Amino acid sequence: MRRIFCSTILAVAVAACRPGAGDAPAPPPAGPATEIPLEDAREQAREALRLAPEDGAAWLALSQLEARAGAYDEAVAAAAEGVRQVPGDVKLRSWYGETLMKRGRRAEAEEVLRQTLELDGAGAYPRYVLGLVYLGDGRLEEARRQLEAATALQASAHEAWYQLAVVCERLGDLDARDRALEEFARRYRQRLGAGG
Repeated sequence: MRRIFCSTILAVAVAACRPGAGDAPAPPPAGPATEIPLEDAREQAREALRLAPEDGAAWLALSQLEARAGAYDEAVAAAAEGVRQVPGDVKLRSWYGETLMKRGRRAEAEEVLRQTLELDGAGAYPRYVLGLVYLGDGRLEEARRQLEAATALQASAHEAWYQLAVVCERLGDLDARDRALEEFARRYRQRLGAGG
């Protein structure tokens, strides 16, 4: 019963937080639930965590809701606590790295993301964010390797194709830039066509 209650709260909270990351938690199934005010969603996520602190998806939802509300330090803190509670959750760890990067804490973000890549099922998301960390640091070859790995693992990740184009342009590889831009445009059109 407790799990069902937590899942219901999470579904509503995630509905209020429509993140753009391709690896973000899936939106709730269609049904009678409607979007609730952001502050209510944040409080419901906190309540879900009081009941189930080991729920990585709840920590992810709370951190994303905090970021959406502009409470970026709280978003970092929620992600950090979530990683402490559920260290093997790849999506949560990747998001934690992203929040650190967005707060300008790139060295910490790099460490978190490198550790995340050692986990089973790491996928494209942590590689994409690590590529952004390297890009922000001007480490273009490393950024390119990570972004190429991300697009190889998840070809539909149009954001990774775009960032790869940026990196290739800065490296002076205009042919690779053009290929990445073509792939970005194709994947973006597909996403729009799918209603995403």
